[in-house]
Amino acid sequence: MSCAVALSALVLASAGQAQVPSGSAAPPPAPAAKPPPKPPAPAKPAPSAAPAPSAEPPPALGVELAPSAEPAPSTEPAPSAEPAPSASAAPSAEPAPSAEAPAPDASAAPAPAPSASATQGVESGAPVRVGDVVVFRVLVGHGRASAKERADAAAAALKDAIATQKADDVRVEERPDGAVVYAGKSPIIELWAEDASAAGEPSVKDHAARVAAQVRESMRREQKRSAIATTVFSLSLVVLAALFALYLIRKLSDFAERARDYVVTNPDRIPAIRVYSLEVVQPAALRSALIVGFGALRLVAQVTVIYLWLLGSLSLFDTTRPYTEKLTGLVVSPIAGLVGRVVATIPMLVVTALATVAVLVVLRFVAMFFGSVARGETRVAWLPAELAGPTSVLLRLGIVAIALVFGAPVVTGDSQGALARAGTVIVAVAGLAATPLFATALAGAAVLYSKKLGPGDRARVGSRVGRVRRVGLLDVELESDEGAVLRVPHLALFLHPWEVVEARGRVVVELAVAADAKLSDVETALAAAARAAGDDPSVELMGADADALHYRVSLRSDAENARGALLAALLAALSERGIRLGRSRAP
Repeated sequence: MSCAVALSALVLASAGQAQVPSGSAAPPPAPAAKPPPKPPAPAKPAPSAAPAPSAEPPPALGVELAPSAEPAPSTEPAPSAEPAPSASAAPSAEPAPSAEAPAPDASAAPAPAPSASATQGVESGAPVRVGDVVVFRVLVGHGRASAKERADAAAAALKDAIATQKADDVRVEERPDGAVVYAGKSPIIELWAEDASAAGEPSVKDHAARVAAQVRESMRREQKRSAIATTVFSLSLVVLAALFALYLIRKLSDFAERARDYVVTNPDRIPAIRVYSLEVVQPAALRSALIVGFGALRLVAQVTVIYLWLLGSLSLFDTTRPYTEKLTGLVVSPIAGLVGRVVATIPMLVVTALATVAVLVVLRFVAMFFGSVARGETRVAWLPAELAGPTSVLLRLGIVAIALVFGAPVVTGDSQGALARAGTVIVAVAGLAATPLFATALAGAAVLYSKKLGPGDRARVGSRVGRVRRVGLLDVELESDEGAVLRVPHLALFLHPWEVVEARGRVVVELAVAADAKLSDVETALAAAARAAGDDPSVELMGADADALHYRVSLRSDAENARGALLAALLAALSERGIRLGRSRAP
């Protein structure tokens, strides 16, 4: 329909032109020719839109725009101009009756052309994109930079700003000759007067405000999309890391169990730790240490894996990232400080380790030497075999105390160092806790080295009587007449009176004979029997009463059952002489 209207308008126009030379209507064409100069007025925005159409002659412009805009009115009166209102807008509804009336319509026809070309220029400018989204367009170049180069630079700056700046940081900084859109301190694009003219904006300020709003909105949209994608990706990493952590924990547990089972099932393959020919650590002790070490290693490894997973998971999210610093400060900082201090003290630790090994070697040598003396393998003139065990204990305790109190300051070079103080504290605590033990040991040492009491003596401690079997550093073993073994601490010797009833090697027997027996016969019979049983016999009359005469007969003999043999010999001698036994006194 529009094509038909256009064709009819063209026909009417050609008919009007054909009538000009025929009649007296020749003068009117002159005013009709006046309108052509008017099109340059609306062609002022043409540099930023579409300059070519405005430069064309008016007749051609009217022909190109007729189908889409208004048909060109003819020079004839109103009857020929009526078809135009049916195909165009209201301005052509009332045609002028004169021939000059179509001129304003012809000049008004190219007026909408600049706006249409400007719209085409906006759509055809260089786009500034974020991903697949067009943020704004750069319509014209500036200086030596084309529109595309300016758009590429703005897109790169906008991409960096999205990663480093916030949307609220977008601002416009005005200049005398233009304006700059900033995101924080990063410039996005510089805008000039020709940019505002090309975009149809009244001023550079308005154009910059519109561009800044578009940049701000695109940054918000892109940062939100990036945050969602990052959160989803972080959650996926947390789940994947948790699965890997569980797998690693299981593998570490299996490894520790296999290593522990190997040590338990193959005890012969665990060697001793030796320093040259000296065995420092026995295989059994090393096996126990390995079993405990594998268990502790498994626990430490599992805790480490869980800690690393927790630390990595918290660091993936902005809301939980501050907790990673607290967790790191709580766990890693003390360990790092400890490692730093240990590294700084490595030379001292090496010297301390060597000194410790030397002390252990000395202790091992002392224990082996006095053990051989106690077993009789080594004979020492100044130390009996029975004193080797107590001497070994005392000497080793003294070596440890001297090493801690005096050796530690020499090794570390600091008399107020940790080792020296530790030695002092250990010695003080041990002394306070073992005061009764040390008192007993000191009393035992006095008894041992004074030789006032020894094996074979018959002693009485309080109400207890027995033969001494062993004199140790801490106690005395007594064997009663019934065969019971009694251990008496040396500290008890300070609390209860004690006496040696029979010295070692001397046998004493007490007996009672009838009160009416002749003294000379009794003593002669007892002396003869004692001389036959042992050496250095002695017969003493200890007392007499109405019931009996009390004698003590003693002699020296190394026989194991000398006392029983002496008692049997005395009874036989009295029986041969017919001397009866008397009533002994109650104890």
